[in-house]
Amino acid sequence: GGTWVGSFDPKAVRLEFSLPENIVPVAFFPVGYPAGDAVPSGNHSSRKAIGETVSYNDF
Repeated sequence: GGTWVGSFDPKAVRLEFSLPENIVPVAFFPVGYPAGDAVPSGNHSSRKAIGETVSYNDF
């Protein structure tokens, strides 16, 4: 599985990965296999109605 990660400390990432100043970390996409006993969060099975998250032609 994988997930988008956009909340992190850019300074810490820059140090950990020795990134040059001209490279700006904006997100990560870690990929791997879940642990054998991993259980998905309840958020994976509950969904908002589409009208709560999508708007057409206005806001």
